[in-house]
Amino acid sequence: MEREWVPFIGGYMADKKTLYIAIDFDGTLTSSDAWPDIAPENPYAVDVVKRLRRDGHHIILHTCRQAQYLKEAIDWMKARGIEPDSVNDNPHSRALYGDPGPKMFADYYIDDHSLGIKKTETGSVDFKYIKHNYKKIFNMA
Repeated sequence: MEREWVPFIGGYMADKKTLYIAIDFDGTLTSSDAWPDIAPENPYAVDVVKRLRRDGHHIILHTCRQAQYLKEAIDWMKARGIEPDSVNDNPHSRALYGDPGPKMFADYYIDDHSLGIKKTETGSVDFKYIKHNYKKIFNMA
């Protein structure tokens, strides 16, 4: 399989139409970081993730939650129709490169602790901004 370097996305991709999106849970999909509890849903988050799924992209839940807390987060996502394709792992990069080591590869990381991410007044990810700038953010014509 020939790979193409895609500078804007920042990595090798077998198919630049399929993106691997790592999304944090607390303060990202939810409106604040209430760990170990689950805060209310972050407005527009579910809409954006559903659109990413409809567009054929892979959703990776990228979280520090473990055991029962991880199960609660996955159940929360399933209840909203946004079940992740994988959790803290990208099987595509593993298939391409073998054991990629401890750092999980994704084309984009959506996390309330990401440098430069637009946030709401509560400090969570501003999914309204992402929704309104979807094509520009995900480099789609």
